[in-house]
Amino acid sequence: MKMKNLSLKILLLFLLFASAASAKKDKTPQPQRIYIYGMAASFVDSVAYITPIQPLDSAYIGEHGFLKDRTLYSLQLAGYMERIGKQDMTCCVWYETKEAKAQKKYDKLKKRYVKDHDVKLVSLEGSTFAFKAEEYVATEEEKKK
Repeated sequence: MKMKNLSLKILLLFLLFASAASAKKDKTPQPQRIYIYGMAASFVDSVAYITPIQPLDSAYIGEHGFLKDRTLYSLQLAGYMERIGKQDMTCCVWYETKEAKAQKKYDKLKKRYVKDHDVKLVSLEGSTFAFKAEEYVATEEEKKK
């Protein structure tokens, strides 16, 4: 009788662990707050433009820590630069989930360009440009996971 109960307990534990191991985690990214800033520069101009750090409440961070659809944020800045007459700008964006960390990296970037006397750094403070959250759409590969 004891052996039967022990076998039943072992079987139940095995089924419990097997079902827990096979259960898929929901890896769909959830929107979260980030602090984002960008820079636009041209290889044929001595002026570079930098945005202020902006909070963005509904950005999607993937499982490996990358901002989902990050190229779309660069394109937002590139589109703004074209609208104000600055053509052929190369635009980059940086982000952090903690404001203090974003500020530290932002200051380091600005300091690097302030030291370079060949490039004039223009702040886009007070401009009408603001990053807007992009709607995240999972790829077919992500849906299969």
